[in-house]
Amino acid sequence: MSDTGPALDPREQMLVSQADKTAQEKSSRDAAARQKKEAEAAKKAETEKRRKARQTAQQERQAAKTARWEQTFQTQYPQYAWMFTELDRTKYADVFNLFNKAVDPKTGYTADRFQTEFAATSWYREIQSSNKIQEIRDTVGTLDWDAGSLSKFVTRAVGQGWSGDQLGQEAYKEIFAKGLNNQYINQKAVEQIRKTAPYLRYQNAAKSYFTTLPEDKIQRVLTGALTEEDVLASLRESTKLKYSHLSAAIDAGQTLEDLSADYKKTAAGLLERNENDIDMTSPDFEVALAYTDGSTKRMLTTGEWAKLLRTDKRYGWERTEQAREIGSRIATNIVQQFQRGF
Repeated sequence: MSDTGPALDPREQMLVSQADKTAQEKSSRDAAARQKKEAEAAKKAETEKRRKARQTAQQERQAAKTARWEQTFQTQYPQYAWMFTELDRTKYADVFNLFNKAVDPKTGYTADRFQTEFAATSWYREIQSSNKIQEIRDTVGTLDWDAGSLSKFVTRAVGQGWSGDQLGQEAYKEIFAKGLNNQYINQKAVEQIRKTAPYLRYQNAAKSYFTTLPEDKIQRVLTGALTEEDVLASLRESTKLKYSHLSAAIDAGQTLEDLSADYKKTAAGLLERNENDIDMTSPDFEVALAYTDGSTKRMLTTGEWAKLLRTDKRYGWERTEQAREIGSRIATNIVQQFQRGF
């Protein structure tokens, strides 16, 4: 027989029964409280979900509305399209408010009214007061930038505080930028740059070494990726590879243009041609600097050069007035000597 412990008396049994009942009642109350709390939480969550859904829908409607007027504005005023991604909308809120009003049919903005109010915006006043546009023109020249490119660059220049050489280098980077089609965005400005003194200086430097510089190398110098000395050193080294017999003179700072100057002057005089018409880079004239003498190359002496110009048919010295006069004198002398013989 199992030991179940001592039996409870009636009073103890009543107390146990009351305790069980109280526990059950508490458990029921707790369960009810949990259910109520869960129901309230679920209701609150549903309410928040609906609120967020309404907020999202409202935001989407506002975003769609904003997208519509922004697209309309950018279509009508493409030169200002860059501002939507480049400008701080909080700092220049008045600019975007104007843009919005400009395409609102209710406001009836004309082109003149828009320009007048645009000139009064915080962004425009800031750019004008900075004098950055004139500073850019003083640095790279007055160029025909693509629509919006200059304004975009000026904004960045003001924000970054660019000036001096850095301003010029950053301006050239913007000018030489290419689009998705690998074409220059500022094509007109690039064409104008090719005629400016800084660009021509490097072209002429290459020309003085009887060569040319690829455009990308000139652009790298102008944008600060290379220094002027980098370019000149490269020209000197490549020239010495071809004219190794002139290395000492080139290292001393002389260019092929310097070394050929006297030869060019002599050729112009003997051939009765303008010096500018004598191309010392052509094989016929370049031989003065790189004459093949056996297994080596050397420069011709002045006498050798003059003799070559007179005797080699390819130079056409015999067609010059000098040649005709000399021929005439020789013929006259022969006749006179012949006559004296009788």
